[in-house]
Amino acid sequence: MVILTLSHVSAAQTLYKWTDDQGVVHFSDFPPSGGQKYEERGTPLGEPGAAANAAPANAASDAPAAPVAAGAAPDAGPAVAARVILVSHNTIPRSTDARHLIGVVKNVGGRPAGRVAVTAHIADSTGRECAREEIEVVPNTLPPGESGNFDATLSNSCFGDGGTVDPEPHCN
Repeated sequence: MVILTLSHVSAAQTLYKWTDDQGVVHFSDFPPSGGQKYEERGTPLGEPGAAANAAPANAASDAPAAPVAAGAAPDAGPAVAARVILVSHNTIPRSTDARHLIGVVKNVGGRPAGRVAVTAHIADSTGRECAREEIEVVPNTLPPGESGNFDATLSNSCFGDGGTVDPEPHCN
């Protein structure tokens, strides 16, 4: 089971995600300096409160809400739909093929978010997705501005060759 806590995070149009040389995952509203590889995530035009991963050209049309950088001003008003973002997470090796994943999500939308959960995307060292695991968030209903926690140990042979796990929050 997974436990999720949230902290203050605000909405932004574009978010940049990258992993540094020590394996720490960073989120910012500015791209990393020094030519590091990064993912760019943003909110699509159209439906308020909706977000999708803007980096890959082959992203699914039902992509989950994108994370946003901490410290930005929230743009969610009372009429804006629920929108859950990833505030923070940490992946701790437990064995050759197991990782402990903990983190926090937050509802930055203007309405309550129900059935809040996190999908853990497990990939091998080449980036090929090996598996997906659904992780519960506690509490699983988040009023606007509230946070929740997730906590799970994931086992997969893809971790043995340097595989990674990428959490993706969603609701309703």
